[in-house]
Amino acid sequence: MEIFSLVFPYLNNKIQYSVIESLNLSMFSKLTSPLRSVSVAANVCVAIDSALTIIHENNLSLDPSVGQLLIDSLKKIEFYNDSYLMKLKADCIGLTCAAVNRHEGNIKKNQFVSVQTNILIKNVVDKDDSYLRILYALSLAAIYKYNSQTAPFGSIFEVVFALIQDPHPVVHTWSL
Repeated sequence: MEIFSLVFPYLNNKIQYSVIESLNLSMFSKLTSPLRSVSVAANVCVAIDSALTIIHENNLSLDPSVGQLLIDSLKKIEFYNDSYLMKLKADCIGLTCAAVNRHEGNIKKNQFVSVQTNILIKNVVDKDDSYLRILYALSLAAIYKYNSQTAPFGSIFEVVFALIQDPHPVVHTWSL
């Protein structure tokens, strides 16, 4: 995992995309046992977070297509009741948005953050599963944490404030 985290940020965008696709094949293969899939997905999540942290610390960027693939991959990892992995996935989404925002070829820098924020807000409203709603709320908070200059604070604040008032105890507690 450490080697992946150290090398991934410095690969070109086509190789990064290919590596993420290969990780997806390993994580979501139907041919492996469920427990192996769980351990692979958890390790991949930790490795991606480490790589994104290095990207953030070194002020590197990600191509929008790589960023979108990463976010889609993270959303497919189904650890909704594991608090550590849920926080890790949310942090990865925020770091990914920040890295894509720094991409030189990204003409509309704020568009990626805006689109991801709108998708997450829509998912918070549309989904009934309390753990999914919290993942999306944590992701919104992470997007603002790493993109405070471009993220729509008002929209994110309204969603989190509404979730604080939610009667479901899990949603209410995590929103605080």
